[in-house]
Amino acid sequence: MLARLLLSFSVVLTAFGGGATEVGKTQPYQMMKQVAEVTFARLKAEQPKIKQDPNLLKVIVEQELMPYVNDRYAALKLLGPNLKGAKREDVLEFVDAFRAYLIASYAQVLTQYSDQQIEFGPEPKLDGSKRITSIKVEIIDAPRPTIKLEFKLRKD
Repeated sequence: MLARLLLSFSVVLTAFGGGATEVGKTQPYQMMKQVAEVTFARLKAEQPKIKQDPNLLKVIVEQELMPYVNDRYAALKLLGPNLKGAKREDVLEFVDAFRAYLIASYAQVLTQYSDQQIEFGPEPKLDGSKRITSIKVEIIDAPRPTIKLEFKLRKD
């Protein structure tokens, strides 16, 4: 389940463009590493508070991860052909609900965090003509099997 939900995260990351400015978005590999380091360091530091109030995970997701997630793009992509002919207010309501769903889903996944090791694959070569780049990540949680992920980052 952890792998499946984390993999869903990969679809909606924004590598370049507007949004959060804490971590530079022109270098997606460095951005991913820094966001992961900051997020997991905060999770580790706030474990006692999280155990008392699991809803704190939603705050952490909102503050640390969501600035790098293009939830609007993902929601519209998910709607696909159903977007055509839909009322604007219905679409906006769906986008808001989808964002809330992502936050809750990521927070749920992070309840399983217990100091796993995260290893990034080699830094990919950036091709200016491509809008999407992939970054490979492994989550090592011995004695469990290694979880292999491939995050897709889209240039805005």
